[in-house]
Amino acid sequence: MAASPKRKTSRAVNAKSPKVSARATSAQTLVALTKLGSASAAAFAQRFFKTGAGQYGEGDAFLGIRVPVLRALVRDMKDAGIDVALPLLKSSWHEARAVALMLLVRVYERGDERTKKAVFDLYLKNTRF
Repeated sequence: MAASPKRKTSRAVNAKSPKVSARATSAQTLVALTKLGSASAAAFAQRFFKTGAGQYGEGDAFLGIRVPVLRALVRDMKDAGIDVALPLLKSSWHEARAVALMLLVRVYERGDERTKKAVFDLYLKNTRF
């Protein structure tokens, strides 16, 4: 059995790489996300995540942004914390909620025990989102 060729990835995700400040607010982040969206990628995500009536992702809405682009955005948001993540977590957009979770993971990983408990409690309190 032949080994499959490795996929080459680039640090530069695409020409529309996100640009947000390290201290971006949730509103600024949401504006950046809406500018990065792609209608064709959003349509694909709607099908891929089974968002039709009775399906597991029913009603989920997508902007059409790939995960590497979202990760690049979060990387730029070095100073963002729980205060930025919480409004994004409550967004109707799938990608905004994904960014919120990535931010919470980073805050948790870098935090002391008190911060970790705060992130954990916040997450459990908001699982409906």
